[in-house]
Amino acid sequence: MTFFSYQLGFLSALIFLAIIHIWGRWIHRHATVLLWTVLVISISTIFIQIPFISFYIKSGHGSLGLFMLIIIAGILPKKSIYYKDILLVRGHLAIMGFLLLIPHGLERIALALAGYQTSGLIAAVIMIPLVMTSFMFVRKRMKPIHWKRLHWLSYIVYVMIYLHLGFTIYISSGSSFFVINQNAILYHIFAMIYIFFKIRKIILRLNKKV
Repeated sequence: MTFFSYQLGFLSALIFLAIIHIWGRWIHRHATVLLWTVLVISISTIFIQIPFISFYIKSGHGSLGLFMLIIIAGILPKKSIYYKDILLVRGHLAIMGFLLLIPHGLERIALALAGYQTSGLIAAVIMIPLVMTSFMFVRKRMKPIHWKRLHWLSYIVYVMIYLHLGFTIYISSGSSFFVINQNAILYHIFAMIYIFFKIRKIILRLNKKV
């Protein structure tokens, strides 16, 4: 995969953010139809070769773009218009992101089980309960504190996604390697920015409680 194609996740996140900013309320109102549409398209790429769309979904860029918005929301000021835009459809984004991840995961599951880039498989498995509880009818049946504690697992998912994107990892009894992915320079920068602002946000929150 070339350097430029590797950045499709970033480009996707920017495009999705613009779409959400303009049509967020429409997406929220028609979420059920959109989810079924995304599911059909995603599953179709497993059996049918659709120009660009198959590559886009199977490479994981579409899913990554949606999950990046969810991650970004965690460091945005609550008064920010973009935070409010993402928050309105955050649960829908998580579900859509997981649906788009299915072809990517199925195509690479044998490699992951063999020890190559297993961080992606770990992230996908942890995502399952998080995505299930993103459906509002499920969330309403949970106590808020239980839902919040369960979704602390999302930070493990973030770490696994970063490892999956930023490094080439192979672990086996015979030989193993851990190599920095040079095409992922923007994702390394994004990770450092996220960590900085997340720590800053936590410190500010703690200072308000003192």
